[in-house]
Amino acid sequence: MRDEAGPKERIVKTAVSLFYRQGVNATGINQIIDEASVAKASFYYHFKSKDDLVAETVYSFGNMVKERFRRVVHNSTTPMEFITAFVKILKRDIQSDEYFGCPIANIAFDTDAGSVKIHTILSGVMDEILVLLTDFIHEMRVKGHLTSQADEAIIAKRMLQVYEGALTMWKMTGDAAYADDMEYMMKRIIFV
Repeated sequence: MRDEAGPKERIVKTAVSLFYRQGVNATGINQIIDEASVAKASFYYHFKSKDDLVAETVYSFGNMVKERFRRVVHNSTTPMEFITAFVKILKRDIQSDEYFGCPIANIAFDTDAGSVKIHTILSGVMDEILVLLTDFIHEMRVKGHLTSQADEAIIAKRMLQVYEGALTMWKMTGDAAYADDMEYMMKRIIFV
C-alpha cells in the first residue's frame, strides 16, 4: 500500500522516527531522504537545513509528549491516581525495545546548545507541559486533595524535573528502579 502523505509529511515522519531511534547527530539528511522516498530537491524545498527539520520534529515530539501528559491528567481524579498511572506507563515503556526515553530531552541533549531556534522551541514545549501539570495540581488543590498552601507551579516544576531525571538516569544506567524512585519522589513532592 502506497503512502499517500506528501513529501513534507513523509520527511517529517521519517525524521521523527530516525531522530528518536538514532539521535539527531547520528541521522544524516541523505538517510532521511532515502527512507522518506523523496528527492533531495524536495527536502531542500521544504527545509533549508537539517536544523529547520529538527525544529519541525520538535513540534511533533512535543505534541506526542503533551498528549501523553494530557491523557494521564484527564484520567486522574486524585494526585495518587496521576502518580500511579504515570509510573505504570513509564515502567511499561522502559521495558520496550522501542522506547528510547523522552524525545524532547533526547533532542535537547543531541542538539548544539548554540541552536537558539531549536532550544527556544524545546523550552516552549516544556513550558506547555508545565502549564498542564500546574493546572492539574491547581484542580487537585481546589478539590481538597492538597493543602491550600501548596505552590502549584513549584510542585509541577519539581514533578517534571523528577520525571526527566528518572528517564535520564534509566537511559544512562538501564536500571528500571528509577521509575520506583520517581514514584517515591513525586509522592514526597506532592504530599510533604
